[in-house]
Amino acid sequence: MSFYPDIAEYVPRDTSRHVENIFLIDRSFSMTQGSAPPLEDLKRTLQTIVQNLRETSQFNFIDFGSSHWRLFERCANVNDDNRVKAWQHIQSIKGNHGGTFLFDALKSVFLLADRTPLGDRKVLRNVFVLSDGHVADPDSTLELIKKNAAYTRVFTFGIGESCNRHFIQAMARLVRFLFTCCNFLKNKKTDRLLFFLF
Repeated sequence: MSFYPDIAEYVPRDTSRHVENIFLIDRSFSMTQGSAPPLEDLKRTLQTIVQNLRETSQFNFIDFGSSHWRLFERCANVNDDNRVKAWQHIQSIKGNHGGTFLFDALKSVFLLADRTPLGDRKVLRNVFVLSDGHVADPDSTLELIKKNAAYTRVFTFGIGESCNRHFIQAMARLVRFLFTCCNFLKNKKTDRLLFFLF
């Protein structure tokens, strides 16, 4: 697992503000490819995250492939009922939704973003991209993230042994709140990461 930059320095645990966590989940065909398909790592990572979400926060899943869609109409409270819905959704995830059009999914999130500077907000929005990084139109995606860096904290999970590290790291260099990770659950830094993020 690699952090760009150090997670403790740049992502202090903020318990004073309401937090919305939005997870963009790659369900493209490439998530099923290779000798160790990334899809199962993706599911295990999401299960661990859902277990660790604070009940004072809200969350949503946005699945993407050739199109994108939300689990909840708007961010939902973290409670037992919604954890069960999230868990059932994770179990149903398949890599059967065509290409990896991350740009459109990100744009749908950024269009609704509060344009208040991050430090002045009462509600802190975190966007997490979980993908193998083999996206369509990577240059436009990077430009979109760059334009919105001042308003939304974006974190990137690079899923799978064969994730596109070049693209994941290119995103990491754009926004100081980005980090990358592979083999998430096998890494000793996982507990520390979850503490700072959730």
